[in-house]
Amino acid sequence: HEYIAKCNQKIEQLNLQAKVYYCEQVEQKFLKSIYELSDLFLLPTSYEIFGMVLLEAMYFSLPVLTTYNGGSSTLINLENGIVIEKLDKNEWAEKIKALLLDSERCAKIGENAHKTIIQGYTWDVLADRILKIYQQRLEKKNDIS
Repeated sequence: HEYIAKCNQKIEQLNLQAKVYYCEQVEQKFLKSIYELSDLFLLPTSYEIFGMVLLEAMYFSLPVLTTYNGGSSTLINLENGIVIEKLDKNEWAEKIKALLLDSERCAKIGENAHKTIIQGYTWDVLADRILKIYQQRLEKKNDIS
């Protein structure tokens, strides 16, 4: 918890208490409200393979910033989010600042993020894809018989 204390100290130094809210864990029923109140979604991680939270944040039209991993590299492009190669605090700070200072770009990335999820990652879309693949396999199996 030393890291959290350092973050809180820095937030106070910069007088950002009204802008930053840290919460260790949230009940599912409150997530929608938190996403809707947020300007950006940050997932700096060196171990997440594919964070469902990325899908959630993008669904709520948040520009996401995350580190390079299998999930982020297949889901996010320059149009719908930002993938940062490593956990370099200076690079993260630059990217965050640039987005927050460019509200038009921030909004466009959020819109594109939402479209990405709606067009390719909702349960309905995924179920349709799975059913089509299953149908193709059945047809292939019947052609062989």
